[in-house]
Amino acid sequence: MIGAAVQVRAAPASDRAGVQLLTQHGFDGISPERHNRTLAAVAHHEDRWYRGLMTTHDAHDPSTAHLTLIPEAALEALLAGSLETASEIMGLALPDVYLTKSWLWRYRLDQIRADPDSAPWLVRAVYGRPAEAVVGHAGFHGPPDAVGMVEIGYAIVPEFRRRGYARAAVGQLMAYAAAHGARVVRASVSPENVASLALIRSYGFQHVGEQWDEKDGRELIFERLAG
Repeated sequence: MIGAAVQVRAAPASDRAGVQLLTQHGFDGISPERHNRTLAAVAHHEDRWYRGLMTTHDAHDPSTAHLTLIPEAALEALLAGSLETASEIMGLALPDVYLTKSWLWRYRLDQIRADPDSAPWLVRAVYGRPAEAVVGHAGFHGPPDAVGMVEIGYAIVPEFRRRGYARAAVGQLMAYAAAHGARVVRASVSPENVASLALIRSYGFQHVGEQWDEKDGRELIFERLAG
């Protein structure tokens, strides 16, 4: 997905075989303090490089950005190519770029139909105030897994980037995860996406591994405790 001026996207769980991550070993018996110290040690050598990458735009007031779930009916309308119907269902004017995301809407719709309880964890429209323009979308790739891990993703429409919407979206996703039982939050970022790397690190995410995504290529995997 896209954050700040760059993309953040995660490979499906089935594509992560062979990636050695701390979360694969579980967290039972490991204190939050010990886990954070371990992650910090892994990523210590990167800290200086990431510092200073954030711009004044990234300090945008998060209260001006809001997230609302995209319901099943709106996903169906988007897949049918009816932006007008989807907008009516949402009560928001969805951007034309939503019609280019059919692969995402199909994937999320299939998730909801397979597991209706997963819906609250999935895709949300991101909109700003006072104009209430829809500036992108954000959400989780699914509900918490067996060790309580969730993965975030987000996308900001090009003309609304570098205004703090991605930062606000990540902050609200983190708050939702912590309030609804998730233990660990993950983000997978291309090493070329400097702005998104800076954004993720500013929220305390630590580099714990990497993976190869069939669509996006090499990705760095970051995690942090949800609380």
